[in-house]
Amino acid sequence: MGLSKRIKQLEKRLSELETHFLPTIKLSGNYSKKEFDNTRAYCVLSHAEIEAYLEDIAEIRVFKSFDKWVASGRQKMSQIIFNLGCHCPQGPATKAKTPINLVHSSINHYKAIIYGNHGVRLNNHDNLFGYIGYTLDTTLASILDSFGKQRGEIAHT
Repeated sequence: MGLSKRIKQLEKRLSELETHFLPTIKLSGNYSKKEFDNTRAYCVLSHAEIEAYLEDIAEIRVFKSFDKWVASGRQKMSQIIFNLGCHCPQGPATKAKTPINLVHSSINHYKAIIYGNHGVRLNNHDNLFGYIGYTLDTTLASILDSFGKQRGEIAHT
């Protein structure tokens, strides 16, 4: 799946959640308990969708790089694959590993990072993207961090 296709899926899903859960704006501000609960549900579910999107795009990038590396006859290592090897616990300092084994170990280690991700806060996307040499735009990172914090407060009240 391409990145642009994935962002379209996210946009569609967030729109669906908005339609299903968000009440019509009332200028009086008088909302029922159900409307408040539905709004909280929207926040929690949209957070999960954004989290899944970030995980998916990170994974897509890694596997595209891996596929290119394999297609090159394991001759042309991308920066992403190199970065993963440098951050892998069985990394370059381990002399017993062959480059092929190191790449496979690195990919498996990164999969565990993706599957162990539980949020959109700064530490979450630093883990997802830092290992592969990417950083999120600082404004987006700040917005996601704030959203993740607020989502935690909403979900645990």
